[in-house]
Amino acid sequence: TITLIAGTAFGAESPVKVYSPLFYCAAQLPAGRELGLDIDHEEQAVYVASGSLLVGGEALPAGSLAILAKDASPTLAARADSEVMLLGGAPLGERHIEWNFVSSSRERIEQAKRDWRDGRFDAVPGDNEFIPLPEQRSTAR
Repeated sequence: TITLIAGTAFGAESPVKVYSPLFYCAAQLPAGRELGLDIDHEEQAVYVASGSLLVGGEALPAGSLAILAKDASPTLAARADSEVMLLGGAPLGERHIEWNFVSSSRERIEQAKRDWRDGRFDAVPGDNEFIPLPEQRSTAR
């Protein structure tokens, strides 16, 4: 059983509005069953919530995530009754990370840093502590 939660996969389209090409599915595979992943999305992954799979012949136990090779179309083989999440889509592009900020734009991170320093973020309910933004230090060699 496969439930398409969002995006497009297996010839179906979810009514959930998405903002980029993607797929997100929940699948239940009884022991001994196989599922071919011939999904037309550039990036793909399989997460095993319970049970155990062979993914392209490699064991994938519960609690594991397999990032599939680009253009891969492996077969998932359930070694036990398994619940899995299938997900992926178009590449998001380069990401920049600084402290608690993640963005595809360095300019947006710099704006977020200014907003944090100037108190323009909403407070976390029940948390009265303010943690200052760590400052970058240069070291002389």
